[in-house]
Amino acid sequence: MSTDGFTAFLEAMGHRVREEGGFRWFDAHPHVYMSFPFHKPVDVAAVDYRAVLGRDGWIARHACRPGQGRPSYILVCDEPEYDLSTLDGKARNQTRRGLENCVVRQIDFDDLVEHGPAINRETLERQGRRIPKGHDDYWRRYYRQAAHTEGAETWGAFVDGTLAAFLISFTMDQWANILIVRSSRAFLRQYPNNALFFRFLEATLARPDIHAVSIGLESVQRGMDTLDRFKTGMGFRKEPIDQRIELAPWINPGVARWIARHGPAMLRRFDSNELVGKLSGMLQWYSEQ
Repeated sequence: MSTDGFTAFLEAMGHRVREEGGFRWFDAHPHVYMSFPFHKPVDVAAVDYRAVLGRDGWIARHACRPGQGRPSYILVCDEPEYDLSTLDGKARNQTRRGLENCVVRQIDFDDLVEHGPAINRETLERQGRRIPKGHDDYWRRYYRQAAHTEGAETWGAFVDGTLAAFLISFTMDQWANILIVRSSRAFLRQYPNNALFFRFLEATLARPDIHAVSIGLESVQRGMDTLDRFKTGMGFRKEPIDQRIELAPWINPGVARWIARHGPAMLRRFDSNELVGKLSGMLQWYSEQ
């Protein structure tokens, strides 16, 4: 899948996509632009942030070269002989149990149109995240559009024939990017996430056209340590890379410094709100880079 394919998917979903500095940029959140392919470091000196942010963007966030941002990492697995020995002890035991309880296979996006929104909603509720208006319609549209996107695929874990968990991956530049992972509360004790990750990684890393699987850059939100431990237990490693936060050029430098100094503390009380938590984290990183 080329960046053109992912670009077409994003635009069909209503995102703005721009090209600057040899990268594509999209509004990952309201007024926040991110670069893709996600794993490739941007050269800050080659980017015109005015072109990236346009008239609607306030913040740009991206991976960058060492020394150009805040030290960070990307979670990546590139073990060509991936198997149970790749996992840590706890994850290995849970995965064995998950494989005993679950059947994991690649599925059609049509399967998600029917069952995906409910599992997505359960996951958001369990994580304390807001359920937006029009949630089900949005995600059905997401699944239908992904079905027509080259390099997009979805895998599911089933317990007694019922979908218990699923993931969605988009491949760009020989990297498979896991962007969506959702699971049903009713089946968590059957360890469907462990089984799902294991079978997907095992099959994907054996493909000659795949160099690595990523599950994203370090999150700007606090409190993600537990999720990161699960991922590293399943064989992902933290590959060092810098991340940079850039504020819109029209923001007065003095105001930017004041926001970077005081904004995170002011917003921290609202960290339970996902978007506010991410904004607080980005401001904190801006002050540290």
